[in-house]
Order: sequence, then C-alpha cells, then structure tokens
Amino acid sequence: MIIEETKTFIDLIKLGEIEFDAILGMDWLSAYSAHVDCNGKRIIFKIEGVPEFIFEGVKVSHAISIISAIRATKLLRQGCPEFLASVLDTNGTNIKFETIPIVNEFPGVFLEDL
Repeated sequence: MIIEETKTFIDLIKLGEIEFDAILGMDWLSAYSAHVDCNGKRIIFKIEGVPEFIFEGVKVSHAISIISAIRATKLLRQGCPEFLASVLDTNGTNIKFETIPIVNEFPGVFLEDL
C-alpha cells in the first residue's frame, strides 16, 4: 500500500462485498507508528527516519439526515407524509462474525451486526 509516496506492506483479506475498503489491524498500525485521529478522520504516521505523513479519509460535505424514532413519530402526528422502504441485498453473502480474523480478535471494537 502506498500512502503519500511511502510504501508500506499489508496482508489483505477479502471480506466479501461490504462497505469497508480495508480494515487495518492494531499490529499493522503500531508497526508503522500510526496515530489514529478519529475526530479528524485521519491517520498520522510518525515512522522513525521518515518525514511525518498523513492519510486523510473522505469528509462528507453535508450532514447525513438521520432522525430518531421519537422525532419521526412527532412528525407523523403533525401530518408529515410517510414512506416505508424495505431493502434486501440478494447479491450479498452472509459472513459469519467468527470467520473474520481481525474482527474476531477484537470483538469489543466491532458491532455484532457487522
């Protein structure tokens, strides 16, 4: 994997057709002296002998419109129109939680419905 012209090595495991591009394990992150800035959506690499470099994730330019069930109920009572959508992914494969190596090693970090 090349980040900011710095070549790193990574073992990739295909997890099926899910939304993640890659999940970097704690061992890999620590091997490359990575500091994860969740709020800034970036990873700062401070490798000895290499100038510091940063990988920045994609930032959403607009807020995603999500409302709670309580708010939705209030809006419906006020007469707002309602729509129900049901989506079924028939192309997806069922991946068992136990079969994903990194996820299995750190179950407290990942959601059960991953």
